[in-house]
Amino acid sequence: MQSKPIKESSQKAHSGSALFWGLLACFLLGTLFLFILAINGKITIPTQGAASLLADRQEGNWLKIYGQSYFSFFLQASLLLAAGLSGLGIFLLPLLFLAYGGSSLYEIISLYLLQGTEGLIQYWQLFWIPNLGKLVLLCLVGTKAFGTALALGKGVLKGPDKAEQVHYKPTLLRYLLCLVAATPVSASGVLLGILFL
Repeated sequence: MQSKPIKESSQKAHSGSALFWGLLACFLLGTLFLFILAINGKITIPTQGAASLLADRQEGNWLKIYGQSYFSFFLQASLLLAAGLSGLGIFLLPLLFLAYGGSSLYEIISLYLLQGTEGLIQYWQLFWIPNLGKLVLLCLVGTKAFGTALALGKGVLKGPDKAEQVHYKPTLLRYLLCLVAATPVSASGVLLGILFL
């Protein structure tokens, strides 16, 4: 009698980890796509944003650095949540992760173009821990959002089914928990900046 729920929960855990790695693969594909465009000269990357980031760091504008880091995560996670609450989310979520991957590499390349190897060291010192933490949190939000979008998509294609209800609460709860977890993750950029300044 109890083997069925255990089997279902293990299948859910397996599908959740597969979704996590799938969204991470989309992120990496986005970075690869921008890298190919940049190498072939199909895209020009300005350095004004990198110059502003480094100026904030040198002037000790830690509150601004924290605010930008947290707000960017809030915006990205909110887009994932919005996509997950739509039947089109199964297409939108991978596209969003492709865009996130490209934007992450964009920041690194702009720092490199501005200061060369020293710009990469600056990135390593200030941004790698918060960016990695935010990526993990975005993948966690994305996996729940994808599951909700998939259930909604099935409902649109098959018609409403009372036996298969779409549960929004776990997705919203994961989103809110990740917003809370993003607070120390964004703060780590400030701590690294103070440590390496």
